[in-house]
Amino acid sequence: MRYPKISKIVRDFDSEDSEDDLPSSKSEERQDRTDPKRLMSEHRELKASLKAKERQIAQEQALIKKYEEETKKSHEEWLIAEKQIELQRNARQDSRKEIRDLEEKIQNLENFLKDTNPSDDYQAVLDEIEMRTRRTRTVKESRSAGESVRELPRWMRLYFYGMHGVTLDVLLSSLQGVVNHRDPKLVGFSSPYLCVMHSLTHFALEKIYSQKRCFQGRPVAFHLVFYPSVYIGLQILIGNVKTLTEQVRVVSGTQLVLHYILALYFSQVFHRGMSQLQYHPSSMSWTSEGQRPLQALPGVARFLFFGMHGFLDEVFFTSLFNLVEKSDPSLCGHTSLWSFIMYGSCSFLVEKLYLHLHFGRGWGTLRRLPIYVCFIYTWEFTWGLLLRQFDACSWDYSHYPHNFMGLITLLYLPGWICLSLYQDVLSNVLLKIKWVKEVICLNVENGELNGQTESKKKRF
Repeated sequence: MRYPKISKIVRDFDSEDSEDDLPSSKSEERQDRTDPKRLMSEHRELKASLKAKERQIAQEQALIKKYEEETKKSHEEWLIAEKQIELQRNARQDSRKEIRDLEEKIQNLENFLKDTNPSDDYQAVLDEIEMRTRRTRTVKESRSAGESVRELPRWMRLYFYGMHGVTLDVLLSSLQGVVNHRDPKLVGFSSPYLCVMHSLTHFALEKIYSQKRCFQGRPVAFHLVFYPSVYIGLQILIGNVKTLTEQVRVVSGTQLVLHYILALYFSQVFHRGMSQLQYHPSSMSWTSEGQRPLQALPGVARFLFFGMHGFLDEVFFTSLFNLVEKSDPSLCGHTSLWSFIMYGSCSFLVEKLYLHLHFGRGWGTLRRLPIYVCFIYTWEFTWGLLLRQFDACSWDYSHYPHNFMGLITLLYLPGWICLSLYQDVLSNVLLKIKWVKEVICLNVENGELNGQTESKKKRF
């Protein structure tokens, strides 16, 4: 027999006991959460997990950096491969051009032998064939390229003329100082005004030299009488304009002899040398090593150019420095003949660095610039130390801040950086200039040969 009421009472009692047990379990949880040991263990676990995350992030960053380096290396390799493809394409074009030249020679030989007697001189026949081949090739190139390779652009010639005139000023004034004062520093003088005047004067002399074709059959009259007379008259006129005085300057016999010698130098050396320079704005031909241009100026000509440009740099820099420091409106600058060797050799070697680092290794300007500056400072210090042993050093930076032994100073660092950047520009321009030993460039429009009429050749 069951008693429902009693069982219900028992169940109610058990439920009350279970409800009484709940607060005790919650209190135990609170005690566990506030337990220092448990908190320390949780702190250690969190710290360990944080370090693991940091290691994971560092590994991911290392992988990202490695991927960037590989991507950059792949890009550089792609550029080098593209450059090699371009070099191979240029080599194939050169080979095709050589084949065409040989075909032209053969054709000219066949045509020429039809009109040649067996008794003619063999060497003379070959010379005539070579002349005709060059003439034909030049006409075809001028027609196909659509550009003149007869002479340098006008702006480039004016630039060269000003630089050459400044070099003559420095050379003559330094030699005068040696004769009068026996100065081993060989200091010479010029100015930006004279540079502009020399550019215009040389340009006028170029036009006068082009009148040589009017003296066919009388080269002695042109080179020994006409051109020297015009040159001396022009120099006397410029000398009087430069002094800006009402009285006419009297030229001594020594000055006349000097002007006459310079006139012979201009007509026999300078103008002929300039006529042997050709400008190819689109030609950047390189060897397979990627370090030396196929068609470029010889090393001696590049050294002379950089040496004259060093004179121009120093004259402009010192004239502007005198204008700022001494308020000298004449803009008279100075340099030394030793600077010709210093700048010529330094720029020549820096150009070699540019060709190797830029074309050979693909370095950008920012990577090359520190090497340029360190090399220039080392070169200046070495030359200054050597010239100081003979009392021939023309500069002293002891009164400038941040100098070392008075031979180099950080004050000129911005100037050297600018010249280093400009050096790359000059190198790129010189790569487009070609020197030829014998220029036979036929002007198709007026039948002139390098601005002159073609001399008559003996027909065999």
